[in-house]
Amino acid sequence: MTKANMQFNQFLIDWTIVFFSGLAFSKSKAHFGPSYSLWVPGQGCPVGRCGARMITLVSDFRRHWREKHEEIVAKYHCTACLYVSKRKSNLSNHFRKRHGHLAADSSVECVDRVEYHRNQEYIDPYPLSLQNAGKPGVWFPGGACPVLGCGAKTIRKACELKRHWREMHESIVAMYPCSVCGFFAKRRFDVVQHFLSCHGSLSFRNRIGKNHCVGNIMYHQNPSYINPHPLTLASVQGRRDSPSDNE
Repeated sequence: MTKANMQFNQFLIDWTIVFFSGLAFSKSKAHFGPSYSLWVPGQGCPVGRCGARMITLVSDFRRHWREKHEEIVAKYHCTACLYVSKRKSNLSNHFRKRHGHLAADSSVECVDRVEYHRNQEYIDPYPLSLQNAGKPGVWFPGGACPVLGCGAKTIRKACELKRHWREMHESIVAMYPCSVCGFFAKRRFDVVQHFLSCHGSLSFRNRIGKNHCVGNIMYHQNPSYINPHPLTLASVQGRRDSPSDNE
């Protein structure tokens, strides 16, 4: 057996150990609940012994977690020299600056190979995990819905959060019917699009505008309702409840 095969087999053994130990940890930590979720944009890493003081974006937090709080890390090797980096973006910048004559050729890849090693800078995040490391009950752009049991993983904008909250966490929802046929939807925009695509000729002939393509709005019990208690839309946005939020 060659040396390369021995190193690869050792990597598989190490990775298997890390995977199953992580799986066991994920099951054993279920009783901790969301009370350990401490990070919000602009604050430091919530892991006790970690010295990261300012993490602004969700992408920065995930990259920090990958580089500091995962036992196995990737190392990217340069095609033209011995340069090695944890980040592919750093390797791309290095390749463009140091090997510009090669970077001009689109057929040349900057990454020669990717190797996986034990993280020499690893800091054990126990009992935290990447999934529960956001502040409890507070949403931030690009984060998941903080309501327990809700499967929405990525909500990028405040308008998307409001729409998601209206459709999933309010017990009564508005249903917008089409003024011509039996089509209806939770979103007015969907009805307008349906009307233009299915009844476009009628709209042009009778000069029916977008405001007249929606019939009388109906209100029904929400079949997709997930109880957000004790959270409210205002609280997950980091604001106090106001009368406008309850209307």
